Amino acid sequence: MEPPAGRPTTLSAALRRDDPSQGRDDERHSDIRALRAHRLLVVVVVLAALGGGLLVLALRPTAYHAKAELLVSPLTKDDSSLLGLPLVRDLGDPIRTIQTAAAALKNRDIAEVAATRLGVPWTAERVQRAVDVMPKGQTNILEVKASAPEAKTAADVANAYAHSLIDVRQVTLQRLVDSSILMIRTRLDALQNQQNGVPDQQGATAAALEQWLIELEQVRNSGDPTVSLSQDASIPTSAAGAPAWLVLTITTLAGIVLGAGAAVATERFAHAHHGQKSSTQKSFAQKNVEQESFEAAASGTKAGSGTTDGVALMSRPPASTSTPAADALDGQPIGPSR
Repeated sequence: MEPPAGRPTTLSAALRRDDPSQGRDDERHSDIRALRAHRLLVVVVVLAALGGGLLVLALRPTAYHAKAELLVSPLTKDDSSLLGLPLVRDLGDPIRTIQTAAAALKNRDIAEVAATRLGVPWTAERVQRAVDVMPKGQTNILEVKASAPEAKTAADVANAYAHSLIDVRQVTLQRLVDSSILMIRTRLDALQNQQNGVPDQQGATAAALEQWLIELEQVRNSGDPTVSLSQDASIPTSAAGAPAWLVLTITTLAGIVLGAGAAVATERFAHAHHGQKSSTQKSFAQKNVEQESFEAAASGTKAGSGTTDGVALMSRPPASTSTPAADALDGQPIGPSR
């Protein structure tokens, strides 16, 4: 026995309704229809996003970054030589040591010398705003980074500050070294002229002073042994920040996503509003039909009540009119008696 013709169709429809992939396909087709129906909205949103990206590029200040590098070679913790000089010493933690050195190497004296080298309109305050000294990762390298609107200017500022830093430290160390050398030589002369005392003790003190004198003269001639210029800054080839093509690409993609979302949301809102309106109209029409049916039933019930009463009255048997004589003859045969 073959199943009814309509049953497979009904079963397949039920299976399609219960299939999640079928529901996703329907949603996908609905979204595609929404994009086609509201493609003008998508275009407007994309153009607005692209315009915003162009505005950001136009208002973004152009800045170039150039970096010179300094090598930091701190003295060990147990090194007692060159005490009293502003040299970089190991603090036990490499990160803290390099950060302390970076903080000490950014000051106004260096900025003033760099501003003099750069010339007008550079000032010490402007150099300090344009330059930053920071560690390069977890290494013993310090970066002197300068920012400027032109690439060559950025490199010039970074190099001027790096060279000024070396020169200022050299001048400071020479002044302190000269003062220390003068003091040591005075003490050596005093030891040589001293008549009383232990010769061995005087000899050991004199040897220590002479060794210290040699180290100080080496610093005066060679400069700071803990900070040296490692690399000059080169002229940057591109401005800092994201390139223009990347900004425009990101804003365009964002506009496409936002436009597609707006189109889908608009379409779904329109469908929801239309469905609510249709549901309201259907409910209103159903209420009218129910009201009309109720009124028709009420009218028919009223008319039917009168007719039934009339029929009942017409078919009702008449009241009994029997008399006593009739009651006495009841049951007796009718006819002449014999």
